[in-house]
Amino acid sequence: WHALVEILGRPAWAGDPRLATRAGRRQRHDTIDAELSRWCAAHERDALVAQLLARGLPAAPVLHPREAASNPQMRARGFFEAETHPVTGTHELPGLPMRFSDVERRNRSPAPTLGEHTEEVLREVLGLGDEAIAELRAEGIVGERPAGA
Repeated sequence: WHALVEILGRPAWAGDPRLATRAGRRQRHDTIDAELSRWCAAHERDALVAQLLARGLPAAPVLHPREAASNPQMRARGFFEAETHPVTGTHELPGLPMRFSDVERRNRSPAPTLGEHTEEVLREVLGLGDEAIAELRAEGIVGERPAGA
């Protein structure tokens, strides 16, 4: 707390005696969060993180999703997994943020294509036969292409 107050430039609000203890700071966390938000907004993110870390304070940047893909830590941990889709090709997708010894990878298969499981659902779940399925297809109720394509 004292190191943070020093970095903040000893603002008046931080001198509130009710903030002198952990319990007091916990009770007034909304006030502290609001003040820290104002202070952080006035600083460049990466420089601020470096300054906090240099003083021994835990800090990390909040990344925009676009930045996550090039983050060295996420790359080193193998967070992104290549997935090949039959229509859109190969893309990197986010994996699990943690690792399990029994799970090789999170993404086991690409997203299904339109209508990929229609026949299976119609037969196995709804119990329809060839004639009923053919009728649904003929009427355009089910299919593998968007209407009008």
